[in-house]
Amino acid sequence: MKCIPERNEPLIRQGRWIAKIAFFLLIGFAVPFRAVHADPMETCNTASNNINKSAPMQIDRITVLENTVCHASNGKPELMYRYTLDVDPGSVDQGDISTLKPNQISTWCTTPDTRALFEIVNVKYVYIDRAGGYIGEINMRVGECSD
Repeated sequence: MKCIPERNEPLIRQGRWIAKIAFFLLIGFAVPFRAVHADPMETCNTASNNINKSAPMQIDRITVLENTVCHASNGKPELMYRYTLDVDPGSVDQGDISTLKPNQISTWCTTPDTRALFEIVNVKYVYIDRAGGYIGEINMRVGECSD
């Protein structure tokens, strides 16, 4: 397991925290969406706006949720989360980021409230380093759930 440089913190542990925070931010917003919002883009924008009320948010020692935004995409809106990792440029790459996906997918797929939102939107997590450089991204869709 790769560790974050100068923090000696396994990257996979960072992913668990990110998934948990995303879950707790959404839990209060997803249930009302099922009953009130019929339009997927409106639902996505409402979720994004509610999450952004708490942003930027320190997730753990090296991770900050900067903001979220919704984009129109093929078929479903995309809810994009933008995270900054307090790491040196080049010390974490797409391969490291990809190791976080199983925990993130599990959180979106197994909790009824987040699953309800996941049925409506695709999700993307984008990671940048402390200098603002692109590290990598994770794209998720409900079809990846193992149910």
